[in-house]
Amino acid sequence: MSFFYETFREKSDRIQWLPCIDSYPPHFHKNLEIFVCTTNQINLIINGQKSVMYHREIAVVDSFQIHSYEKGEGNYVFIIPLCYCNDYFNSKAEYQLNGNIIRDTETLDKIWRIIDDLKNPPPNELIFKGLINQFLGLAVQNLGLVKSSSTTSILKI
Repeated sequence: MSFFYETFREKSDRIQWLPCIDSYPPHFHKNLEIFVCTTNQINLIINGQKSVMYHREIAVVDSFQIHSYEKGEGNYVFIIPLCYCNDYFNSKAEYQLNGNIIRDTETLDKIWRIIDDLKNPPPNELIFKGLINQFLGLAVQNLGLVKSSSTTSILKI
């Protein structure tokens, strides 16, 4: 598999809300990438694992996970710079997300409200950071965490 390190998005310290194109090749980067499915589906490949996201589902792609997508047109991605992720990385320490796609409708309802607020950031930086932490907290709560080593035990928060 061929992939590349995507550096150009790391030059910004602002959240980037971007429309997906039809497909994007395998790549990785430091920032978190959030896929937002607004069409009937998008095909994601994360660390070689193929998944299909459906309407209203959200996927969290962690730092340095190799990922690509197909059938992306009409969907969105937003990039969360590392400067907003310190609490997230500190709280999960030696753990990683136990999956990438959030499918629980109750959690998705909460996350969609946060995404709407993040698309039009409040003038107060603390509220903005709080929204990001709330989003990431819901993702961790919904997906759970596993030890980054080869263990299969799950830590649910």
